[in-house]
Amino acid sequence: MCIPESLSQNTSSFFSAAYAICSAVSSAAAAIWLLLASIIQKIQVVAAPLFTPPGVAMNGSVGIKPFSSHVRMLFVNGVNTTRDSCRRVAYSISNIFNGCLVHYTYIPLRYDQVIRTIMVGHRPSGCDLLLANIRARLHELAATDLPHSDSDRRVSLASHRAIEQHPRLVIFAHSGGGAMLEAIREELTPEERTQIDVYSFGSAHLFSPEEGFETVKNAVAGGDPVPTICRLMDRRITPLGEAWDIGPRRIFDIGTHSILNDIYQLAMWHIRENYV
Repeated sequence: MCIPESLSQNTSSFFSAAYAICSAVSSAAAAIWLLLASIIQKIQVVAAPLFTPPGVAMNGSVGIKPFSSHVRMLFVNGVNTTRDSCRRVAYSISNIFNGCLVHYTYIPLRYDQVIRTIMVGHRPSGCDLLLANIRARLHELAATDLPHSDSDRRVSLASHRAIEQHPRLVIFAHSGGGAMLEAIREELTPEERTQIDVYSFGSAHLFSPEEGFETVKNAVAGGDPVPTICRLMDRRITPLGEAWDIGPRRIFDIGTHSILNDIYQLAMWHIRENYV
């Protein structure tokens, strides 16, 4: 039996069209599933700090030799940070400052803890360790005296830059770590605060010179939404800390919030010039 050529062509066109439609539907379905999977993954990343059980706060250090006899350094971590990642940041700071000793206070923070801290003054228990770490470093500095003889004093003064003549603790606070430092600020005496330099990075609280610290600088990367959002919720109306805006301007880019991103690392190198 002979099939008409026109019928054969129509059948072939029908199957080709059906195949094209099926392929398009399959591709669209795959794209939708990939989009949903990406959205779910992002939601999990954002929501994880809300539901992750708190870990154990601890104090520690990396490096061996202090930066100088009159300078100590301390890092305070932010939200969604593990103990290992906290140490990794401390190592990064140590490497920038000539491999010096860097102390750190690891506080396992959730978003809700930081929000309650800046809104109503909530004080997580890990702040006890932070306060103890700060005072231990200040005690070390207090125990460091310049040589007593006139000749030794002249040699020492000639070999140290002016910034090293006054004992100081340099605190680097990231994200929610800034809120933790603010939570214990009033527990520090005015004399203790005048020995502390504070450098915050994407902090939930922007520090002001009026809060009593010797030096304050609030690095805020372009697009980092955390300082802006947290300022809207901050219970402290005054004094208002000023932001040190760094990097290209962006509308919203949570990727710039990490203290290990290039923008904040370059800011750290800039800060280093104040001490080296």
